[in-house]
Amino acid sequence: MKEFNSKKELLTYAEQAETLTFGEIDKSSRLDNKKLKGGLGQIIEESFFGYEINSNKEADFKNLGVELKVTPIKELKSGLISAKERLVLNIINYELEYLKTFETSSFWFKNSELLIMFYLWRTDWNRSDYPIIKSILHTFSEEDLLIIKQDWETIIEKIKAGKAHELSEGDTNYLGAVTKGSSSKSTRIQPFNNTPAKQRAFSLKQSYMTALVRDSITEKDLQKATSLKIRKKRTKKRSPVVKDINVLKQKKFDDYVIDLFNSYKNRTREELVRHFNIVNNKANQAKQINYLIAQKILGVGGSSNEIHAKEFEKANIVAKTVELKEGKVPDENLKVCEINTFEEVTQVVWEDSLLYDKLLSTRYLFIIFDRLSDESVVLKGAKFWSLPVTDLNQIVKQTWEEEKEKFKEGVQLTYKKSSNKKGFIVSNNLVKESDKKIIHIRPSAGEAQYCPPFKNENNIYMNNARRLPAPAKWINRPENLKKELQDNWMTKQAFWLNKSYIFNQIKKL
Repeated sequence: MKEFNSKKELLTYAEQAETLTFGEIDKSSRLDNKKLKGGLGQIIEESFFGYEINSNKEADFKNLGVELKVTPIKELKSGLISAKERLVLNIINYELEYLKTFETSSFWFKNSELLIMFYLWRTDWNRSDYPIIKSILHTFSEEDLLIIKQDWETIIEKIKAGKAHELSEGDTNYLGAVTKGSSSKSTRIQPFNNTPAKQRAFSLKQSYMTALVRDSITEKDLQKATSLKIRKKRTKKRSPVVKDINVLKQKKFDDYVIDLFNSYKNRTREELVRHFNIVNNKANQAKQINYLIAQKILGVGGSSNEIHAKEFEKANIVAKTVELKEGKVPDENLKVCEINTFEEVTQVVWEDSLLYDKLLSTRYLFIIFDRLSDESVVLKGAKFWSLPVTDLNQIVKQTWEEEKEKFKEGVQLTYKKSSNKKGFIVSNNLVKESDKKIIHIRPSAGEAQYCPPFKNENNIYMNNARRLPAPAKWINRPENLKKELQDNWMTKQAFWLNKSYIFNQIKKL
């Protein structure tokens, strides 16, 4: 094993790998094993740094206190670069970790300083062609570390409460507890409950890693490492919610955010518009005004239906305004994710599905308004929320599996005459909101379409349909509409959280 006397010497050596591909680095033919999990990191350990593969409790470069991590980045269609995945760290020993302080924890002992080597992943490349893009020595900023410590404490509190089996990435902001093992059946004993808990590891969330990637990697780094042109779109800097990091020494980030909203609790929308000098022009709908008020309270920017904050971006926190009706169920359901292709459902197992990943990793900040009987709207407060693991792995999983089978066997589509512009509507047998299964599937397009993309009579390109994995089972379809209502196409769909379910999560605010 090559020895290093300083962190600077270590980084200088790691930078020599930049622009090299794994095929050029691999000296042990590990790439020949297509099923080797973690093989790319092992290639760097073994062939580049010259040390044997191990699972030591100490950092990889023990004398320097530096842990090595090799992780992929990817390009998005928007031109942005992103972390491809979360950064998995060390296994959580439920029986020992709760006995420690953060400063003596296994997480901090092993991961206080990281040598991160980023490589570029592309779906159409062989692993041997992935190039190393950038090597950095990462130490946590004081602000990030305060939030990470709070995350660690949240995980430990759940272990102490005998709820290690209910741990979820949605519990925390930057530091997560991700399942780790050869299968979902890999479990460990927990100290305060006889229920086996899934084996988990500490991890830096994908959203946190994406922020790090965009801060660390330049367009020049990308161009140097590959002959292909890669466009690194500039990202807008997000304002932080916490302006003074000393605040985080006194209270948790979540509590600070909730307190901001509580300071305006029960004030009407009109009062808040005046207080924050919000220009309420006729183009602004009530929903947009709610978002503008929330942005002002948090001291950050955004758009008409989004709130942009530095901490939210790192923690994958999605802020949503919810308007109740006299304390009762709101009008709108919550879109979780688009079904970009139906194969995203039919060709994966539950744990690899986009829906599972979204619901597991996303934290929601619900900002709640209530429209009273006199039509005035008041701010009721805010609540952080993530889908409980029990609901995710039971009702939602079962529903997803049922819908997967419907897509594979052929969705049932029923033609019905209507007084609308087209003269008909098409219904389907996919899960509906009225089925009360937490989630439902419904269209995510402005206009229904059951045929391939085409240009309409106004020369507008219509691309509102997606190809089905199996021919649809039509009922009552007229013969003369078979070209418009085809077997293999269906209006694009999305998964939605039921508004009644969301209401039950927030009504006790």
